[in-house]
Amino acid sequence: MTNRCFIDSNIFIYAYTDDPEGRTEKSIEFLQKHLENQKTFISTQVINELSSVLYKNKKNFKQILQIVDEINNSLNVLHISVNITKKAIELKEKYKYSWWDSLLLATAIENNCNIYYTEDLQANQIIENKMRVINPLLI
Repeated sequence: MTNRCFIDSNIFIYAYTDDPEGRTEKSIEFLQKHLENQKTFISTQVINELSSVLYKNKKNFKQILQIVDEINNSLNVLHISVNITKKAIELKEKYKYSWWDSLLLATAIENNCNIYYTEDLQANQIIENKMRVINPLLI
C-alpha cells in the first residue's frame, strides 16, 4: 500500500517563517520532498492556520496570497465536513488532544491517511489503529 500522508500546520509555519530554533531549513527540505506528491494531503485548516501566523509575522497580503496559491497548487487540499467534525469530537474525547489537533487528525483519518507528519504530537504513536504520527524534523 502506498502511504497517504497528511502534513500538520506546524511544518508549514516553520518553513515560511524564521524559526529561532532552526527548524526552518529542515521543514523546507521536508516539504520540497512532498510537494506535488499525489499522496500528500493537507486541509483548509492548515492553510488558515498558516495564514494567521504569516499575518502575525508581518507578511503582506500579496505574499500570503502567493504562499496560499503555491501550496494549493502543489498539494491535495481537503475540506472539513460535518463527519470530520464529528470524528474530531470523538478523538478529542478519547485522546484529550486540543480541538484543533483533533480536527486535523480527524481530517487525515477520514481521508485514509496512514502517516501524519507533525512536531506537536508523540512520535510513533498510532492513532485509531490506522495512522502513525511521525516527526519529520527527526528524520
